Amino acid sequence: MRKKYLDNLRLTVVVMVVIYHVIYFYNGTNGTSLMDAYLYFVYPWFMFIIFLISGMSSYYYLENHDIKEFIKARTKKLLVPSTIGVILFGYPQGYLNMYFANALDNIPAGIPFIIKYLIICLSGIGVMWTMQMLWFFSICLVLIKKRVNIKVNYLGFIILGIVAILCGQIGNITLIPMYRFGYYSFAYFLGFYVLSNEENIKCFENVCFFIICIIFGAFYSMIFLGQNYAIDPLLSNPISLIYGYLMPLSLLGIFKKYFNKKELVLVKDSFGIYLFHYLFICLISLFIKNYLLSFVVAMLGSVFLYKIIKRIPVIRIILLGE
Repeated sequence: MRKKYLDNLRLTVVVMVVIYHVIYFYNGTNGTSLMDAYLYFVYPWFMFIIFLISGMSSYYYLENHDIKEFIKARTKKLLVPSTIGVILFGYPQGYLNMYFANALDNIPAGIPFIIKYLIICLSGIGVMWTMQMLWFFSICLVLIKKRVNIKVNYLGFIILGIVAILCGQIGNITLIPMYRFGYYSFAYFLGFYVLSNEENIKCFENVCFFIICIIFGAFYSMIFLGQNYAIDPLLSNPISLIYGYLMPLSLLGIFKKYFNKKELVLVKDSFGIYLFHYLFICLISLFIKNYLLSFVVAMLGSVFLYKIIKRIPVIRIILLGE
């Protein structure tokens, strides 16, 4: 059974990711404008919450499916698009990424075409790195072979916050900093084992706690504005990690309490928006550089492309896992 508040929260975060990528595309990772402050405000937690929601969703899926069905579904939905899909259809995004990074000329001359093709395709992996990590965590979950959820009190969440800080120090890949295995695995298993018990979410349904987290985020953005938030030392800074832990909890509580009755518009298209939005940001920027227009084109274009691909047999399996 789907949870409306989780679907609504997932869509909201995806839209925030689109806004993030529009600003990031034009401004980079260490700007100092008010618009750049948004990047600092969301970066510590918006991927954390995606892994957290995925962990919760995995628990609910296993309520009505066995392990074999779980592995099959996760492999089809996560692994196929992020491997076969990238190799077969990642070229356009990869080419655009390398074009804007002025990296096409860095490919050695004379290398075989197939090697050049694979380099460009892998450069177009985009947001699919999250799908690779989610598949890996799903397999780890299967190996653990224990489906329980735990009741946790306020003291327990304080202890888990300390664990979050510790996990943020391990499993980070320096050359590819978005692969944060320690921190994101903690988020995934926190969702599966703790927050799938909705009694625990009631601890965070207080609006005051949400406001405190927003204020925390505002101060965090002001203090670290100008530093590169996407790499160490800021990436594994305890302040960044605890903020990245608290904001998802507050959002989860608010959405469960206030956004659990009706689905928001575009909820069913959130996966397509997440998957294809960056392609359209790149495409529109070839012709005109405008923040608002880039956002609108990214939203509308990704929904349109998603709806088309969903209707094409085989291609929809490879690209969407559907």
